[in-house]
Amino acid sequence: MSTYYRVKDLESRPEKRSLRGQHDDYYISDIKRIWLDSKYGHGVRKVLASDESGRHSCSALYGRMFNEAV
Repeated sequence: MSTYYRVKDLESRPEKRSLRGQHDDYYISDIKRIWLDSKYGHGVRKVLASDESGRHSCSALYGRMFNEAV
């Protein structure tokens, strides 16, 4: 299967994505919401501090997902 059709298949069936990809999709929406609520003023450190859920403590993970989200 070519890369083009694999990407199209994964877009239509997100449950077939890797666990990391599914995990990132779940948290990127929260990161983007916090960043938009701050009117684009927060960087990755403040977004991490503003996440009241406490699900993550790894700033490197947040940094990677923050760069994808914004």
